[in-house]
Amino acid sequence: MSAIQALSRQLYQSKLPWTFEFNFNEPDYIEQYWTHLGGDLTFNRPINMMSLPSHFIHEPLPGASATLATISHQQALQYMSAQHLQQSFLLSVHQYLMQNIQNNIQLEHTAEHFQMSSATLKRKLKKHQTHFQAQLDQSRLHTAIHLYRVHGFKTEQISQYLQINDTTNFRRAFKRWSGLTVQAAQS
Repeated sequence: MSAIQALSRQLYQSKLPWTFEFNFNEPDYIEQYWTHLGGDLTFNRPINMMSLPSHFIHEPLPGASATLATISHQQALQYMSAQHLQQSFLLSVHQYLMQNIQNNIQLEHTAEHFQMSSATLKRKLKKHQTHFQAQLDQSRLHTAIHLYRVHGFKTEQISQYLQINDTTNFRRAFKRWSGLTVQAAQS
């Protein structure tokens, strides 16, 4: 987070009003957070997140060049290909789950997508010290937070979006995923 904040400060040539949220208790050494991130910190949130006010979406980056961005992106892809770099397995699983979150995601379908058996997928996830349900729950939590924060969805709408039968079940699931109630996460 501090690297992204520093990069944005360099690119915009001014300090941006970032807010930071962490999914853990406030640490005893809070001074380090203040030094590197500033004072707009919130702890005990559902996910780790940093955000800017929405008007920054439409604010052009000083000195930005679409041509240079395209060339840089192409060069980065070429470098990754030449170095045989791949994204991590967990990131691939997370992206698949996020893209298919509105479908009835099953372990078997996910394994099939990655061209492996369900048992192999389970073993690979276990090597990463996780399991399929944990990854699915994390994807649902990230989707719910995104829908709350970015799109202003209500609890009922998110419940429908995630294909959870009713809002009571969604509220229970959200509490299990994040450790917080829906109301606490919205505040």
